[in-house]
Amino acid sequence: MPRQVEWAVNRAVRGELTESRAANWRNLGMAAYTPQGMFPRTALTGGGQIPDQILLGVLMQESNLWQASRYTSPGETGNPLIGNFYGTDRDLSTSDAGFWKVAFDKADCGYGVGQITDGMRVAGDPNATTPALPVAKQQAVAVDYAANIARAQQMLADKWNQLQAKGITINNNDPSKIENWFGAVWIYNTGYQGPDDKGYEGLGWSNNPGNPNYPANRLPFLDGRSSDASTPQRWPYPEKVMGFAAFSQGLIERQTVRGGVEEVGGYRTASWNGGDVDGPRNRSRVKPPLDTFCNPTLNGCNTGAAPGCTRVDSHCWYRAKASWKPDCATTCGVAFHRFSPAAQYMTEASASVGKAASFPPACTRTSELPSTAKIVDDVPLSVDSTIVTQKPVNPACASPVATQGSFRFDFGRASNGSYPSKIDTHQLGGGLNGHFFFTHTRGDAAGYPSRVTGTWNLGESLADKWGRVYVHTPDHGAWTQQATYQIDRGDGKPVSRALPQRGYANTWRSIGVFKFTGTPKVTLSNLTADGADYMDDVAWDAVAFEPLSAKPKDVIVSMGDSFSSGEGARGNRNGDPYYPETDNNGTEDRYRNACHRSDASWSRKATVSSSTKTIGARADAGDPTIDYHFIACSGAVTADLSSAVPGERGSKTRELPQIEQGYLDENTTLVTMTIGGNDIGFSDVVKQCVVAGFLGSPCRELPQLPFGKSLENVTKDKTDAAEAKILAVLTAVQSAAPNAKIAILGYPPMFSDGVSCVAIKAADQEWLDQAAEHLNASVKAAATSANRAGHPVYFGDTKSAFAGRNICSSTPAINGLVPYEEGNGGTPWNGDAPLVDFPWPGENPKLGVSQQSFHPNTTGTSLYASVLQNTLQGRY
Repeated sequence: MPRQVEWAVNRAVRGELTESRAANWRNLGMAAYTPQGMFPRTALTGGGQIPDQILLGVLMQESNLWQASRYTSPGETGNPLIGNFYGTDRDLSTSDAGFWKVAFDKADCGYGVGQITDGMRVAGDPNATTPALPVAKQQAVAVDYAANIARAQQMLADKWNQLQAKGITINNNDPSKIENWFGAVWIYNTGYQGPDDKGYEGLGWSNNPGNPNYPANRLPFLDGRSSDASTPQRWPYPEKVMGFAAFSQGLIERQTVRGGVEEVGGYRTASWNGGDVDGPRNRSRVKPPLDTFCNPTLNGCNTGAAPGCTRVDSHCWYRAKASWKPDCATTCGVAFHRFSPAAQYMTEASASVGKAASFPPACTRTSELPSTAKIVDDVPLSVDSTIVTQKPVNPACASPVATQGSFRFDFGRASNGSYPSKIDTHQLGGGLNGHFFFTHTRGDAAGYPSRVTGTWNLGESLADKWGRVYVHTPDHGAWTQQATYQIDRGDGKPVSRALPQRGYANTWRSIGVFKFTGTPKVTLSNLTADGADYMDDVAWDAVAFEPLSAKPKDVIVSMGDSFSSGEGARGNRNGDPYYPETDNNGTEDRYRNACHRSDASWSRKATVSSSTKTIGARADAGDPTIDYHFIACSGAVTADLSSAVPGERGSKTRELPQIEQGYLDENTTLVTMTIGGNDIGFSDVVKQCVVAGFLGSPCRELPQLPFGKSLENVTKDKTDAAEAKILAVLTAVQSAAPNAKIAILGYPPMFSDGVSCVAIKAADQEWLDQAAEHLNASVKAAATSANRAGHPVYFGDTKSAFAGRNICSSTPAINGLVPYEEGNGGTPWNGDAPLVDFPWPGENPKLGVSQQSFHPNTTGTSLYASVLQNTLQGRY
């Protein structure tokens, strides 16, 4: 966290960073030490100390004040930040494959907040330029921000002393002045150059302010323009450090699961004398004139008509005194020291604005599981130490949840024996027991091995037993909508279950009940159907196996479109109107999921068999007599249920086709659904009628592209064509679930006779209700065609249940126009972006319309539940 780094810097420059690290600090297996007992403060030649903001500026430039990788949030444990551990080609303009080519001889072993490189290669490495540090010191630099800062203080002080010995001084050489560190931070980045065979040595060319690689007209870095930080390549390294010393950047102190952040100023900045006028001028003059370090006699660098230097050869090095502030005693910057020597050690909680770390781990998350469940976590690890060098288990969790079995990784291997698949495998101190792994989804189409496969093995046989399998998904770092788990029941013939991992909570989720024949295993790979752009995270956390005494009596799958998902029937699951994995990212088509599965959906409200409890209540309680899976998705067309059905998918989500998610199998006893409404474009039809109504005209005769047919006739044509598509879906369901009964329900008429409460004209309301009747006829016909011995399909007509409860009734069971408001659980109608605006009656300005409009509300889903029960009466 930024406050911790500032606190440590304030202490390190004074030699006060002596807080004890107890043995096995943070579960890392290290011996006890103190940061500046291990890396004592290096004194400066001539006395004094490093200005706090110079060391902070170096750390800001090196790492943005991060000790851990960029995937790690403040207060969370994770892999160390390493410059380029695998030596990959970071220039993506060459080739994407080059980025994934392991080349350890090109590795940059810069570690942590100070990007410490010296001494961080293994002993004997031929590419090392400095002797290796002892292993204990290497480990401390890698995992402890305070030890890393203590080492950075040593190295920066060494650079100052090196230049003093060479006679290279800046301005009046007072170490308390900010500008006078220009040379020392220069060689902190590049090292001291030479001497060569001509005797040239000194400050290197790459960071010379006169180097034409940097725009001659550049202004001082960050001087009134925070946007400079987005193009840092325009300034040499020491100018950037001077800028960071003068201008702190806002940094994240804490993150929350829904993308919220708490931001603070990174640290207190240095100051310059001169009041409101001369102070800013003196601060701006931290940037030296371009020819300050050009001297044709000393380093062969010439000054010409143009600003800057002319390089004679690659050894244009500078070794001399340099000054651009002869009045440095009064015009140079001085440090600010925030934390006194008495300031206590900053923990994540005391440093954080919110007094809590980002993404607290789930240390005792077993309340969602039955007491008989057997948990297999991803730690302790049964993988080779070369795969995972550290286990950043959050110290708040000393593995209090007992685990059984084992976990292992299998990595894709390149033809040269390297493992490019390991490059993008990371670990974080969140999730169950304070640890999980993640990587990004891949399509493996680029020609290099990118597969990462994790396997949980229970380690004991459940032969001839039924059992329920749960997976634990962490509250972050798990974003894929296509996490496909392979369940090996002990026969070596795994079955698949897919689910979206983005649940924004540490939670257990059931992926089904199975009959086991041996030792269970669960495998998860990062390869997904949409993984070619490797933008989504897939996480490996924990799984659990619950032994059952028998097969559940009811194995139910609810699938279909928005009328089945519960669109418009806003539930209240932990304050969310829909399950969060099905209601996120709004209009962001690349990431969004607007399936809007509600816990108030009708399939959850219904009762079946002899149970008096609803399906949802039984499932939520972990009732061993039921296995219920809810995969319906708002906006779904028939092609979203099965890719075998011709047509373009319409749900605008990256979930797999519902049948292909794997929840239908030989054990399924009941499948419920609604489908067909989106195939005829009913949502778009209603939208056109609303717009036409506001404009004072009917919609049924509106011409439609491309052939100019009326809206009414086009809708009829699509409805006629829908029958075959619905039949294809029912046939596919029967094939996937050969022992299941299928209940497919129709769509209610929207409007009440003779009553008008929305913009749609009365004549249009009539034909829209007729269109619903026509659609129901197609659905019923498909059901009749699919119904046969051993594969029953039942159609449920909803018309009578909704009689008198339509949109314009006094007690409507169907929503009218619902305004779109971000956060109300609604997505803009059909996910359109920008929003389609409608003039809201009596309101100004216009408001967007939510896709909750013209869907059953919670009363309506209760009516649907009664239709399902009546349809199944005496049949299930």
